[in-house]
Amino acid sequence: MPILPPGINETDFSAALGQFAETVGTNWVFTSDEDVALYRDAYSPFWGSDEERLASAAVAPESVEEVQQIVRIANRYRIPLYPI
Repeated sequence: MPILPPGINETDFSAALGQFAETVGTNWVFTSDEDVALYRDAYSPFWGSDEERLASAAVAPESVEEVQQIVRIANRYRIPLYPI
């Protein structure tokens, strides 16, 4: 299981990941340590410290409609989004 977002329990996070995958396809929801590490901010002044914000997962939508659905799902489960 990936690092959980602050204030989100494992059940809700798993449900959200499943809905993200239904929206964009399983190939576009990244949860492995190797995949998520690619989304670290190499220029963060907090790199490697306890204050560094680490992604719990990454989602790669292809269309405006997919982005809208991802935002709806994240809002439903109160999952913070950090677009890049």
